[in-house]
Amino acid sequence: MLEAFREATSAGLDVQLKILQALPSLLQNYADDLKGDLLAAALNICTILQASKNGIVNNTAAATLQQLVVSVFDKVVAEDSESSGILSYHSSDNA
Repeated sequence: MLEAFREATSAGLDVQLKILQALPSLLQNYADDLKGDLLAAALNICTILQASKNGIVNNTAAATLQQLVVSVFDKVVAEDSESSGILSYHSSDNA
């Protein structure tokens, strides 16, 4: 699906905006599956569209990229908190 989005980045304005509209939902609904190369592909789609000469696409892509990056960092913080909780729980068992 992401490959199709990437290939469609050169399509018309409506298609480009629909892609940018779909990416945050895709990341939210499939967060566990979107990592590594797939996550990089999603972010790359935003950067490709951010280079658009169309101001609407450019600004929307910048906002979408920012939203995706914040979501990724929120997920990292949540996973770190989970890991810390598990580690401190196991450490208290050994005390």
